[in-house]
Amino acid sequence: MAEYLLILNRMRKHSLRKQRQFRERDNPLELEDNVLLQKYRFPKHVIFSLIEKLKPFIERKTLRNKAIPPHLQVLVALRFFASGSFQNVTGDVINISQASVSRIVYSITDLLCKLSKDYIKFPTDNNELIQLQQKFQGIHGFPRVLGLIDGTLIDIKSPGGLDEPLYVSRKGKHAINVQIVSDNEMRIIDIVVKWPGSTHDSFIWTYSQLRNKFESNPPNGWLLGDSGYPFEPWLLTPILKPQTNSERKYNRSHKKTRIVENTIGLMKMVFRCLDNSGRNLLQSIESL
Repeated sequence: MAEYLLILNRMRKHSLRKQRQFRERDNPLELEDNVLLQKYRFPKHVIFSLIEKLKPFIERKTLRNKAIPPHLQVLVALRFFASGSFQNVTGDVINISQASVSRIVYSITDLLCKLSKDYIKFPTDNNELIQLQQKFQGIHGFPRVLGLIDGTLIDIKSPGGLDEPLYVSRKGKHAINVQIVSDNEMRIIDIVVKWPGSTHDSFIWTYSQLRNKFESNPPNGWLLGDSGYPFEPWLLTPILKPQTNSERKYNRSHKKTRIVENTIGLMKMVFRCLDNSGRNLLQSIESL
């Protein structure tokens, strides 16, 4: 009888779910900065700062099982942003299931969107605006520039439903059209992420909050946009058929100053989940 009970006890212990363990030697934050940059696109000090910022929202206290620590949650999300692939993330982070990776990415993405207003904001202070204009003018002499505007397509998986055709862009792929305003240092200072891929850039601008602000309180300056935008007192576009030297000089200065494409290129290089070279963005439309 004692031998039988011993066997049962061993079987019970074997069937119990093992507690998830994260060994320190598997901690990605122990990697060198050059490796962190390659895998997560950020150096160690930036990652630590982000972890501290998000920690109060993602730290889970539970007695049932060892929760995934905040630093691994942040690294899982950064790895997805950097690679665009759930499979790559799962391979890089030890003992985290595919379902957990998916939940973490959605959770961290939602948090970052909520916090983005603290970082992505159009300057309103007069001193900031004057300094911004001076820096833009230093590029190629174009005066009173406040920002550079452009749209970029982010490919997505087909959303299905009745609205599916609206998401087919001019390139024939399902996408969303994102409006970006950047400063001279390639920082995004305004962004609109809500329109399907077939929406024209000028339409997005017309119904944007930034344009409404400019219309109600005209700024002492303007944005620079391409010919897809309307020419307005606060938005200057190239002259389509320049006839004089002054008009040609205006176009040259406009083109050399308007480097927003560099910002978009850098954004897609850092966050490969936005780039269509690998795959479409995996999130559903409802999460955008």
